[in-house]
Parts: sequence; structure tokens; C-alpha cells
Amino acid sequence: MATVVLRTGSVMPLVGLGTWKAPADQTRDAVVTAVNAGYRLIDCANDYDNEHEVGKAIKKLLDDGMVKREELFVQVVCKYIQVCIPRCNQIIVKRQKSGTPTTAVITSAPTSWPPSKTSASTIWTRS
Repeated sequence: MATVVLRTGSVMPLVGLGTWKAPADQTRDAVVTAVNAGYRLIDCANDYDNEHEVGKAIKKLLDDGMVKREELFVQVVCKYIQVCIPRCNQIIVKRQKSGTPTTAVITSAPTSWPPSKTSASTIWTRS
């Protein structure tokens, strides 16, 4: 499978499971099945309205020892990068302070197409 080396040194696959238009009630099983089949990159977005099921699937996989946290990559599609990354940071910090585990590494936050003058794309990791 084709990969790319991120600036953190992590090796991320270029092919992953897309969850766009996946019904929420089927998303958890689809993510678990994909990861068990070898996928390590999961694409999701708030607009897909199933990201909570992606999170539940990742938590289950981690809890069951099926995959290690550092092996997973979650791509989050953002309409407005200047809003998404700070919001993600807030959620991660809040979870860390409360002792709630943050179960995945956000590897990139591509912006919606077409890009506006204020949007940008980035490779970003936070643990």
C-alpha cells in the first residue's frame, strides 16, 4: 500500500476508508471491519453526521487491542480550517484534563473545495 512520511516521522497510508454518506447505524461496523482488514486511515467530517460512530469504532478497536493508537490516522474534513484546528485543540485539551482518553491522531484537516482566500490545507498531528 502506498504511504507518505509525515513531518513527525509517522508513515501514513494514502488509501483509507471514506465514511461520506455512510449511514450512522452502519459506520461503526464498517470502520471496525476496515481496520481489521488492514486499513489504518479513516476519513470523516462533522458534515457526514456519523463521526460519533467513527469515534466509537476506534475506541472499541483500541479497547479490544485490535490496533494501537499510533497506528491509526483520522482525516477530518473541515470547511474552515481556522475554526476546526482550534476547536480540535480545545476538545483534546479538555479530554486530557478530565482524564478522558483521546483515541486518535488527527493527521490532516483538508479544507472544502473550492478553497477560499482564507482557507488552507495542513498536515497536523496532536497527541
